[in-house]
Amino acid sequence: MRRDRHATRRPLAPRRAGTIVAVAALLVAGGTVIATTASASHRTSPARARRPVHHHHPATTRPARPVTTTTRAATQPTVTTRATATTGATATTGGPAGTASHALGLWTPTARDTCSKALHDSFRTTGPDGKVYPTWHPPAVTDPATGRTCTFGHEHGLDPSGSRLWPWIQQLSGGLPFGFANERLLEAGTVHRHEDHVGHKVFWRNGVQLETSPGRARIGVSCDFLVKLHQCTHSPDAFTENAHELAYFVRCTDGTALAATVMSQIGSKGAFTRGCDKRTTVPSGGAADGRGARFIPDATCAKGTMSAPSRGQASARARPGWRSTTPRSPFTGDHREVYFNQTGVTNAGGPTTWFTDPFGNKASRTAFPGSIAQFVSATSNAGRPTLESQVFGADIRPPASAGVHAPN
Repeated sequence: MRRDRHATRRPLAPRRAGTIVAVAALLVAGGTVIATTASASHRTSPARARRPVHHHHPATTRPARPVTTTTRAATQPTVTTRATATTGATATTGGPAGTASHALGLWTPTARDTCSKALHDSFRTTGPDGKVYPTWHPPAVTDPATGRTCTFGHEHGLDPSGSRLWPWIQQLSGGLPFGFANERLLEAGTVHRHEDHVGHKVFWRNGVQLETSPGRARIGVSCDFLVKLHQCTHSPDAFTENAHELAYFVRCTDGTALAATVMSQIGSKGAFTRGCDKRTTVPSGGAADGRGARFIPDATCAKGTMSAPSRGQASARARPGWRSTTPRSPFTGDHREVYFNQTGVTNAGGPTTWFTDPFGNKASRTAFPGSIAQFVSATSNAGRPTLESQVFGADIRPPASAGVHAPN
């Protein structure tokens, strides 16, 4: 996988009809913020997704940066992170037997998908709670029953086994159990937040050299990142819900390390921001107010994009073969850009394990019903300068033979 040629320059300008989700999730104990994770992913306009995107012009705008909070306490770690992502996890079939999570078995093949449901559900992993969860799989595999290639019609991003963090993640949580934070809501006695299967996206990058902002001078520290975010921009759920599962992993050469899984509440519970103008507030749903923001293209954006194709492009409406659920359609949702920002930890000599509820609240040193174990390194990098955001992923897409189509 080659490095995005813009990764050492400046963040790219958001696409006119793209979707940007800026996420901020908190780990809170007794009203004190002990950790903050944030993630911002950019999905490009469906109309442009059918051909490679080339960025020849300098960026004129940047996506809104996630909110970060730092509060120090004598006995509690302080963590601030800004990340970005959406993409992949585990690829082992015939996984463990055990109690099935609610997330296992959600996917059913459509008429366009040639892999069976049984083959799909064989890509599984055991979560920290002992239940069985779906996990990463390729968009196309060899069916052991036939010896032929079959397709699932959706993708989860990069194979996580390529990340240097993968052995560590397996040790901490058994892999990437899709829907683990959702499942913990049930044990916590709260309403279960259902999220579909295809929205889980993972992205990772090894050896990211941290750079100052401004100036882009390297500080002599590199980090490995892996982020899994449920990005449901393919369904009405993106409009009606603002809580989505986020798993964030980072480990740096200066000793900084963080592994957190939460139901991240993104932006206002009652509205999102129109993606094509970044100003208009559109009434929406959501359980509770969160941090960050949701920039989502609505019908107004679609009218401006699809009814007036640029020179040399035919509109999607003009080609019957480009129906939204065919692999030939530009509406495949597999083109994303990922921004990695800064991770700050102030926990020198402190405990490395904290238990929080699924939303990152009520942090405790002991487990409780519905809690999730979060890892924070016993280090401090409070002396770091402000870091530059770096963008990756624009040049990574599954091949056309993978059969990816909406919903994805």
